[in-house]
Amino acid sequence: PELWADIEAAWLRRHRTLEPQATVSLIWAVGTAGATALRLHSVLGSSDTLARMLECPSAQWLANLSWGCAVSEVGLPSLFGPVCDAAAALLRRSPKGFKLAELSTLLWAVATSGYHVHPRAKAVFETAIDYLTRCDMGECDGQSVCNLLWAWAVADMREHRAPLRQLHAHFLSLLQRGRLDRRGMSQAHQYQLWVQLELKDEALLFEPSIRRRCREAMELTHKSITVSGFQQHVARVLRELDVSYQLEHNLHGYSVDLALLSARVALEVDGPHHFMYNFAPGKDSQTIDNAKTKVVAVNGASMLKERIMSALGWRTVSVPFFEFELMQNPYDPTAVTAEHKRYLSAKLSAAKK
Repeated sequence: PELWADIEAAWLRRHRTLEPQATVSLIWAVGTAGATALRLHSVLGSSDTLARMLECPSAQWLANLSWGCAVSEVGLPSLFGPVCDAAAALLRRSPKGFKLAELSTLLWAVATSGYHVHPRAKAVFETAIDYLTRCDMGECDGQSVCNLLWAWAVADMREHRAPLRQLHAHFLSLLQRGRLDRRGMSQAHQYQLWVQLELKDEALLFEPSIRRRCREAMELTHKSITVSGFQQHVARVLRELDVSYQLEHNLHGYSVDLALLSARVALEVDGPHHFMYNFAPGKDSQTIDNAKTKVVAVNGASMLKERIMSALGWRTVSVPFFEFELMQNPYDPTAVTAEHKRYLSAKLSAAKK
């Protein structure tokens, strides 16, 4: 952490004089390392440095910049908005400037960040349609195909099916050749749930044996999940409220944190990885470093999960970490407080109406 803090401080002193590639590489490196550099992202989104970087961007820069922000769980509109504008303009002006892998990374990052709901992001998806229908899918590797299918589902691009048909066919070709890994198959399962429950297009459904393999891949990813202390804490509140629940309930491949089976309520214990930091640009470093003052927005994966739960007839109740923590007993953080019980009781009552 000290090393990254020093690197961030050095960038803050020199960012106006650095070459754009240097800043893009740093954002990518921060994401790759799983480091935190919230001040860097905030300043980049609020300064003229980003505008200068995007005057003549390359597809690789746009892909790496957006990917680095997404995996660092930073979803600043002041970053993603200009990046989406630049990407849409580049796709219109010079579509051959994009490789399929770069486009898939960009769209995956936009969907992951939750920024896909904004019109500027929709423009990127719509601009990509013509490119995808004309390109040679043979150049698209397995992870890129799965990223695109997943991003299409998260962005809920129902009206544009031509690219989906091509991606769908290429996915099946790659599967036959053994070119897909567990992560990609898990993404494909989420895509298939979207096709079945929201798109409702039987022509885009895989045959049952392939759908089963995709679901099993997603279920395997959940087997490594450990129940967090936060989740156990919320479970104790439920027990004190005399509410029956099932821990880590499997629902069509998704794992529900705490399922109230008779009420068909999915209680989701949403820790930090369910959100994107979306703090206001220009905040001072002390404010940014204070977790309770950060503004967060739900990420794309959580948005899709809630939509799928709804389509299956389940109501989702979210318990965000930043709300639950405010009710903790400062002398015994694991204790169930009266505020916890009132809070959760009110949430469950509202969901059952």
